[in-house]
Amino acid sequence: MKTKILIILTIGFFARFLLSCAGMCDSVKYYNFTKVELVNINQNIVENDSLKLYINPLDYECIAFNKNNISNSAFAIDCDDGWGGMKYPITKIEFISNADFNNDFPANTILNNLITINAWIDDVGYKYMKLDEYDLSETIWSDIYITSYPTIDKKHIFTVKIIKINGDTIIANSEEIIWQ
Repeated sequence: MKTKILIILTIGFFARFLLSCAGMCDSVKYYNFTKVELVNINQNIVENDSLKLYINPLDYECIAFNKNNISNSAFAIDCDDGWGGMKYPITKIEFISNADFNNDFPANTILNNLITINAWIDDVGYKYMKLDEYDLSETIWSDIYITSYPTIDKKHIFTVKIIKINGDTIIANSEEIIWQ
């Protein structure tokens, strides 16, 4: 009797396990984040060097839900979480400095024209391009460069402002960066 019960429970578990995989990956198709940090790759920049930054998503999560009402567990063999891209794509990114960069870019103006990114492009690979040329609905987890050298202030704290399609705005500041 115990063997029959154990066999029934085992079959039930594996049936549930296998059935949960059918379409389960659709439930974690997208990812989302609500915070980022702006990471300085190089803190002190010498002349003819570029500032390299990186936007690091914090509290990154795959959007998922429970497929059944039987339990709070979701089983699956393997899902490529987030394969469908961002749940709420980025519509706008702005880079700003707290100090005067040059005569064309005083403090608190958008510096996007100075930003170059090294982004992954499907069927091409990594490619350097201006931020304004990049399709923001794709991910922006690329290396970010400012290749210009400031002519007025040499100490800057940069702010990135990310606006998503659902209206969420995420803001992060860099540490102080010094051009020497």
